[in-house]
Amino acid sequence: MANDPFAEMESELSRHQRAVAAKEKENKWLRPIGFVARLITYGLLFLVLWVFKPDDISSVPLARLTLADIMKTVAWIAVLLLLGKALFNPSDEDVARDGWGGLGILMIVAVVVAFVGFSLWGVPG
Repeated sequence: MANDPFAEMESELSRHQRAVAAKEKENKWLRPIGFVARLITYGLLFLVLWVFKPDDISSVPLARLTLADIMKTVAWIAVLLLLGKALFNPSDEDVARDGWGGLGILMIVAVVVAFVGFSLWGVPG
């Protein structure tokens, strides 16, 4: 049979698998850059979280605490736990890894542009 729908489907699936394999091979060099970019990003997020930490409520009497104080601390701990989970359990999807690689390239470009800008015009102040 010339118009076998299963043969057409198999050829289309084979073509798609070859395209996916070529795309993965093309973006494989981004993976190490993405790994470093992910670590730097999480490091900066933990630094921001540390800078904006709420006041210590462990020594304040419960009667003096407001709901806002308690909610700030609970939200801070929740964000800390979510960041920790995301840091130690990264996504295994190729799209996410390639996205981190793209972010790493953007970070490298930003550092180079900042370095060239400061070299040409000097540091203000």
